[in-house]
Amino acid sequence: MEEEYISLIENQTWDLVHLPSGRKLVRCKWVYRTKSAANGQITRRKARLVAKGFQQVHGIDYDETFAPVAKMDSIRLTLAIAAAQRWEVHQMDVKNAFLHGDLSEEIYMEQPHGFIQDSSLVYRLKKSLYGLKQASRAWYAKMDSFLLSQNFERCKSDPNVYMLRTHDSLLILVLYVDDLLITGSSASVIATVKRALHDRFLMMDMGPLQFFLGLEISQDATGIKLSQAKYARDLLERFRMTDCKPAPTPFLSGVRLEDGGDTPLVDSTLYRQLVGSLLYLTHSRPDLSYAVGAVSRYM
Repeated sequence: MEEEYISLIENQTWDLVHLPSGRKLVRCKWVYRTKSAANGQITRRKARLVAKGFQQVHGIDYDETFAPVAKMDSIRLTLAIAAAQRWEVHQMDVKNAFLHGDLSEEIYMEQPHGFIQDSSLVYRLKKSLYGLKQASRAWYAKMDSFLLSQNFERCKSDPNVYMLRTHDSLLILVLYVDDLLITGSSASVIATVKRALHDRFLMMDMGPLQFFLGLEISQDATGIKLSQAKYARDLLERFRMTDCKPAPTPFLSGVRLEDGGDTPLVDSTLYRQLVGSLLYLTHSRPDLSYAVGAVSRYM
């Protein structure tokens, strides 16, 4: 919590002021998260100060909120190109990404628990904060303008994919919120781009890509391999199916599914969660596609 608070201060995220009359105060809270590697080992523990954005008033505290994220198809295509060209894929993570976004609205927030300096004062936010409705939009605008200033071209079919062309090299960068995938034909150009990112933002260089959005990625001389073993194990535990026997095929021929109607034996919310989770698993398991498509008809 102290580390997060210090980074907020260093980033000049707010000013301490008196709350103007007639203005609504946005509350905040601390959110804790434990991050794990693909093998389940704990890598770090994070504390994040989050604004309660649901208390914002449209037209006063925020206006536009939409921000794009990279499509999974774009991520898979980038990995496929890298595998075909024998390129190494690197990953970078932006520390406190949303704090880099600039706010055009006046937003007043309470001081966080444990760090109250003067109870009569509140924060007037100068930078976006996690939880604010426009935070992701402000961050995307910041990173987008920086990449374009570095001579990147934005992909027409996916605004989160950028390309940097030189006379003898090509670099591809994929932006997924605060995670960046970088690959290309020149190691020196990749190093130059990494330095530019480090100079502009507080970055963490994760090295060669290994774990991304539930995908386990291994890179070697033979190519790039994708798997979701940890995701599949977590799925079995979540839906209490760790003791089930494995089957050689994901769907038996001749099986007819029927609508269960309003029977109390079916938890519709749990069913939808399961189907959605299985849909994500098909990114590395296309053999499940028919079975998932069959159960998706009864959402």
